[in-house]
Amino acid sequence: GGGGGGGGDDDDDDDEAVDPLLAALELLDSVVLGCWPREHPLPLPATSAVLPALLRVLRSTSDRETIRLGASCLCRFVRRGGQLSAGGSSASAVAMAVADQCCEAVVRMMRPSLSEPAVEGVLPLLGLLVCHAPSAVAAHCDALLSALVGWLQSARLFGLTQGALLALALMTLSPNLGPDLLVSSLARLPTRPPTASSGAPGGAPGANTAAGALPFVLGVWVESTGEVLEPHAAKALLLALLELVS
Repeated sequence: GGGGGGGGDDDDDDDEAVDPLLAALELLDSVVLGCWPREHPLPLPATSAVLPALLRVLRSTSDRETIRLGASCLCRFVRRGGQLSAGGSSASAVAMAVADQCCEAVVRMMRPSLSEPAVEGVLPLLGLLVCHAPSAVAAHCDALLSALVGWLQSARLFGLTQGALLALALMTLSPNLGPDLLVSSLARLPTRPPTASSGAPGGAPGANTAAGALPFVLGVWVESTGEVLEPHAAKALLLALLELVS
């Protein structure tokens, strides 16, 4: 009986083990960034020390929970915008630099070697960047679209397909980005041969190389829009699709 009890204690210790990185990210997300008064800028170390360290972690990790929490932290930085402490630079310059770094991180966090659930957790950050920092998104447009098209080709989770299409819809509907930028960028984007495991609708990328990835993306978009149940997302997808084909 006593031996069994000892084994139980060991199991309890294992269950209670906490990844220090995840604990630090939860603290940063919910307490430091989440509870900092909105009327006060974040302290200078937030952008000069904490953000660079966070970005280094997110560029290399493949852990789904780390990516989810890290993306949530980056969302809070992006929402702060001009409230970021400037140090020797203007607040707007700091906000622009943060947005640019976040776009670079998003491209890295959508690399093909990651799992679909991990990448799905990054897409809300991309949508937020479209709304709050469209100039940074425009600067990284080709790399972002290349990553999105790659995942549209290989995605098996409908949530990932929907999230990628919604990011494209927000870009289309943005007055600072718009359908012309999306069409021209997708038309320039080289497409890769279809894979045997690809379950993506809309035909294989590369079927119309003169138009780049555009026919493939539109095919996925048309076939997927009717399956989106959330009214706001369905409306955005439909309005953006009309903008693209008009």
